[in-house]
Amino acid sequence: MPGHGLLVVIFGAIIVFRNASSNKISGELVPNSIHIWDPTIKPPGNRRRKRNNAEEWDDIPNVVKEANIVPNQVDYHGNFTAEIFEDLFSTLCETLYEKYGSVCIHMDGASYHKRWVESIPTSSTKKQEIIEWLNSHDIAFSDELRKSELLKLVKINKEKVPFSCVNIAEQY
Repeated sequence: MPGHGLLVVIFGAIIVFRNASSNKISGELVPNSIHIWDPTIKPPGNRRRKRNNAEEWDDIPNVVKEANIVPNQVDYHGNFTAEIFEDLFSTLCETLYEKYGSVCIHMDGASYHKRWVESIPTSSTKKQEIIEWLNSHDIAFSDELRKSELLKLVKINKEKVPFSCVNIAEQY
C-alpha cells in the first residue's frame, strides 16, 4: 500500500526492576521473548521451486505458521488470534518465572489479550443459558426475573470470570 513501509509483527517483553540498595530503576529485554516476522512471508511452495524468502519461513514461530495467518500489508490484527497470543504468552511467562521469579505483568488492551476463559452471556444469549451461567457461578436470583434483569446480574458478576491470559500468568 502506498505510504506504508514493510509491516513486521513484533512480540516481545521488557522487564523493569528497581535495585533495592541503590533504588535505581533499570530494565532489559526478556531473553528469548522477541519474535519478529514479516506477515507477508508465505510457506515454501510444494512445486520444488525455491522462493526468495523461503529461508525466512524457518524463523517464524511455529504457532504462527500453524495458524495460517493471511498475509496483509496493512494490518495483522485481524489474523493475530487469542490462541496465538496465549501460546507465545505462556512461553514468555515460563521464561519470566525461571529468570526473574514472580513478577507483575502489564499489557495493552488488544482484543486478543482479553479472551474470557468462558463465554459471558449477552443480550443475544437465550434466557435458559443465562440462568445456567448464573447457577454455575453460585449467583442467587429469583425465578421471576426477566431476561434483562438476569443480564444485569451477569454484568455485576462477570468480573469474577478471568481472562485466559490471567490464568496463564497465575500458573507461574
